Amino acid sequence: MMSIRRFALAGVAALTLGGAGGMVDAAPSLAGFGYTSSPNAVFGQAGSGNGQLSEPFGVAVDEASGDVYVADSANNRVEEFDASGSYIGQFGGGETPAGAFSGPKAVAVDNSSGAAKGDVYVNDVGHSVVDVFTATGKYVTQLTDAGGAPFAELLDVAVGASGEVWVYDSSGGVYEFSDTGALLAQFNTGRGTELGLAVDSAGSVYLLFGCGCVGKYRLTGPSSAEPLGEWGSGSALAVSLKSNNVFLDERSQIQEYGPFGEPFGEAVDTFADEGLSESQGLAVNGADGTVYATQRSADSVAIFKAGLLANATTGPASGIGKTAATISGTVGREGLPTKYHFQYGETTAYGSSTPAGTVTGEEEELTASLSSLTPGTTYHYRIVAENANGATSGNDQTFTLPPAVDDVQTEAASGVAKDSATLHGSLSPDGADAHYYFQYGETSEYGSISPALPGTDAGSASKAEPAETTLTGLLGSTTYHYRIVAVNSFGTTYGEDMTFTTLPAVDDVQTEAASAIGVSGATLNGSLSPDGTDAHYYFQYGETSEYGTTSPAPPGVDAGSASKPEHAQTTVGGLYASTTYHYRIVANSSFGTTDGEDETFTTLGVAPTVDDQPPTVTNVLRASVLVHATINDENSATAVNVEYVAAAAYVPGAGDPYAEGSSSQSIELQSAHGDQATRPLLVSGLLAGTTYHYRIAATDATGTAYGPDYTFTTAAPTPPALETAPASSVTTTTAVLSGVVAAQALQTSYEFEVGTDTSYSGAEIFGNAGQSAAPEAVSANLQFLVPGTTYHYRLIATNVDGTTYGPDMTFTTPGVAAPIAQPPATPLISVPTFQFPNTSGAITKPVAKAKKTKKKKTASKRKKANKRRAKKKRAKR
Repeated sequence: MMSIRRFALAGVAALTLGGAGGMVDAAPSLAGFGYTSSPNAVFGQAGSGNGQLSEPFGVAVDEASGDVYVADSANNRVEEFDASGSYIGQFGGGETPAGAFSGPKAVAVDNSSGAAKGDVYVNDVGHSVVDVFTATGKYVTQLTDAGGAPFAELLDVAVGASGEVWVYDSSGGVYEFSDTGALLAQFNTGRGTELGLAVDSAGSVYLLFGCGCVGKYRLTGPSSAEPLGEWGSGSALAVSLKSNNVFLDERSQIQEYGPFGEPFGEAVDTFADEGLSESQGLAVNGADGTVYATQRSADSVAIFKAGLLANATTGPASGIGKTAATISGTVGREGLPTKYHFQYGETTAYGSSTPAGTVTGEEEELTASLSSLTPGTTYHYRIVAENANGATSGNDQTFTLPPAVDDVQTEAASGVAKDSATLHGSLSPDGADAHYYFQYGETSEYGSISPALPGTDAGSASKAEPAETTLTGLLGSTTYHYRIVAVNSFGTTYGEDMTFTTLPAVDDVQTEAASAIGVSGATLNGSLSPDGTDAHYYFQYGETSEYGTTSPAPPGVDAGSASKPEHAQTTVGGLYASTTYHYRIVANSSFGTTDGEDETFTTLGVAPTVDDQPPTVTNVLRASVLVHATINDENSATAVNVEYVAAAAYVPGAGDPYAEGSSSQSIELQSAHGDQATRPLLVSGLLAGTTYHYRIAATDATGTAYGPDYTFTTAAPTPPALETAPASSVTTTTAVLSGVVAAQALQTSYEFEVGTDTSYSGAEIFGNAGQSAAPEAVSANLQFLVPGTTYHYRLIATNVDGTTYGPDMTFTTPGVAAPIAQPPATPLISVPTFQFPNTSGAITKPVAKAKKTKKKKTASKRKKANKRRAKKKRAKR
């Protein structure tokens, strides 16, 4: 991690971000500064030109200049606008060590009064760094890790009121850095994460979790933090460092919470209730309260300006009749011209409103009369006041109208028979002429009425009147829904839904135990009592309770009309072995149909067989093969797998030769029922270049059948190949080692071993050769070598199939070795940077330098040594 410039006291006025979700109900707004329901202005449009945006995420504000910075994610840049949204400029990070931005998601501005005032911080997600720029986009430095440990995927960045820098990553880690870039504290929430981080003036941290909710934390030590609260659900987050109010974009509207977010979850203002288009970033300018919200789907940024709003309070309802009511509210003008209206409807979406009126006094109690309402309905309502700065909504209230007809009650049915029943109810006309009828049917959708419309006249008396109707032509053994419906000049009132069940169409219908059960057939049994009405019967059967087959064909067997119980049976064939069948008796008469209870039986079993032809083996790889097994399946569910054992462990004639082996994952053949089925089975986890014995096993409820013994051999192992090149660019203290590694299409690592003898105790330099099938050049730079010294080195490459060692190679650095009387220093071999080729073209981190064992010379000793070396050189010339 590189150090960063010192920060002075101040804060950051913006931060980001988050996901998506649904609408929440609006909370009442109090008098004072607030925000409009719709944006005061919108800037940006889809595209990649100057001032255009593509999937904007984070947004931040420079409170001194009012300039706005937007993380233009899909265009891989940050764009700068003035406070009104006019384009100023852009920067793309091309001059940073990591190169041009890759999907920047978060941006923050330092609003301190120190040396770093106006600096811009960009969360470059693709490169896992936080880049620091001046206000004009000139690169300064970057944060690359958390005290030596790499960041997980970066989510957000913030600067606190004292100049501290905060970083949030996808592991749930939160990191605080000092004004010089030193790691001061860190903690992990242990929660799922979303893009969203902000800090208040007291140093408390606000985070968005995977649930979209906000969590507030306070540091309690260098590696611990205390959770202070959790609330809400949203997609973007910001804190004003002037008021410490917390702003949460709850996906379709923005909630403002009081100082430090407290009391948690109780918003003091709600705005943008006309909806945002997938907002992913919020910023608030603490100097004037202006809020900026990115709209990722609309490729734009919405501006909401704070202004003095009216005070609106919803009052009670009065004068509630069957179709009318009077609602009330109070509005305080706060010294500005103000209009008002009431919203009302059956939900908090309202949908209807009264005509607009004007508030004439500083505080005025207002009413509105509503008519043509629906009796028996609950209505929501609220008062809305609006001035030049925006609209203020009062709290939601409700009232419920009385029903059109009073005391409408559905009562129990009577006289229920096989085909008829009498329905009962009651109502109170209460001075208004009323009629009634009953709805009925086999579901609560009804479908039939009795008597025909307009129904029976119940008069207009104030007392409760009984209601009834008799139904005929019903079906036996059937459950019916019904309710009373009463109508007068005010409207319609419905009674509660009730049910009755007619008597069985055929009496005493019983499904009985099956008999004569075989491999492919059975006899189904039952009984019924015709009871004076000619009756027929048949049986339904199948592998589920949906049945699907009948025997005999409808109308079935005539059971006569005797009053005594009659035995019923049928014999069915063509069944599958080892299969469970559902069945029931069905009896019908002129009154309808009656079903017996569901019962089951299971046919006798026949074991599956394995085809004796050798299975086909395909996709032969180093560690897996596909074996295509053919099974003659006799039953409804046969499990098939491959049993295998390495040839070295296969010992026939001594028990089960597969006892020490393994099995492939089992597959199940469903409903093959005597068909021949071929299925591929994957055998994995094998050793390369190895011969295995295998057999097919098929198992069902009757037992397991095995196929003959066969063998397959996996593909040969392919350890890496390599060539070591002579050392190049050899100087008194440096050299370049190189070679070629063929990874054989397997993930391969390599290393150079270096030392003054073949023990190679000087250094080990590691790299990644990728998994390409083509040879790849590899290299390493050596520094801090000892002049006049011969070094040994070799190249080593390793993959899952083995390790290949290159030959010992040597090179000698020019110059004169140190005198024997003065022991030579241990050679220091380091690789501050080296590049290895792979698919991503990554650069490795520096290898740590070896510690020098030689003691430091004093200044006078160094001067004398330098004089001796210079004298020797002159003598040679």
